[in-house]
Amino acid sequence: MGANENGVCIGCTFQPRLEGDMFESDRGKLLSTDLVRLGLERSTCSREALDVIVTLLEKHGLAANNFEGIVDGGDRFCTSFLISDRHDTWVLEVVTGKQWAAEHVTHGVKWIANFPTIKTKIDLASKDCQSYAIQNNWWSDEQGEIDFAMAYSSSAVREAKESFVLHYDNLVNGLQKRGNICSKDVLEAVRMIEVGGLCSSPEKYIPVSSQMSVLPASSDSPCCHWFTATPFPSKSLFKPFIFCKNASVGNEVTFPTHLDHSAAKSDGEHALYTAHREFLERLKQQDAKADHVLQQLRELEANCLQDVDDIMQNYDPSDSSKVSAIFSHIANLEVNFY
Repeated sequence: MGANENGVCIGCTFQPRLEGDMFESDRGKLLSTDLVRLGLERSTCSREALDVIVTLLEKHGLAANNFEGIVDGGDRFCTSFLISDRHDTWVLEVVTGKQWAAEHVTHGVKWIANFPTIKTKIDLASKDCQSYAIQNNWWSDEQGEIDFAMAYSSSAVREAKESFVLHYDNLVNGLQKRGNICSKDVLEAVRMIEVGGLCSSPEKYIPVSSQMSVLPASSDSPCCHWFTATPFPSKSLFKPFIFCKNASVGNEVTFPTHLDHSAAKSDGEHALYTAHREFLERLKQQDAKADHVLQQLRELEANCLQDVDDIMQNYDPSDSSKVSAIFSHIANLEVNFY
């Protein structure tokens, strides 16, 4: 996941591969994270990012393992992407190495999960999207227009899907009933998803960060991106970042430049990640001081949400001194709390 200076944001999540899907070697193919990075580097809007990803996908293919340093081994996954800018959102779901479908979202609330969510509203798709499903007996001509989610969901996913969809729909309905959804509501929803196990990953593949982005419709206000830079949002602090002159994330979240994939795990952790990992251990041990720290972090986050909201409403791009180091400053505070 990530964002760029043009207000384009891309997130992704993994799905199980279909039974009987004959994948080729991953050599020369791109990881999902490669596609996120390249999409952000080469786009000024969500549609451009979608086109960049699809073009690279059809040329090189998507690696099935999705993890750097692993070739032709490990678990096999597909990927869903959520691509947004100030005005539009695209959902892109890649279900095999090169078969994909995309849905254009212009209003309401949209979510992606560990299974395909695009049904018959397919605005763009790979040329062989339907024929490939028919060829593999996942769909038939008699069924007519393809239901992408039905055709490309594994049997295990289909069995568990109904309860997941119900939980997601209840969460979305709860947000929509509130009327104007604010940043605090979104962070609460993100934490509910984690605690409720609605967006799960195998235990050995723990997401290393969470993100929320506020993208005002007016270009007079800056986009603000909130990152934890640590796993488990229910036990993490979201910190704001605004693209501006001299913007910096600081040293606390900078990875060691000597990173060697064969080295010990701790060598690949930035300072905040290490401090947070040790903090999680204290929480597991029901350390009263750790519980108090978590409460203090929530208060810090709430105050920060209010302060940043005020800054965005009265933002002067010629004076970025108030926001250029805001992420770095709060990350430093967080490490000191731990």
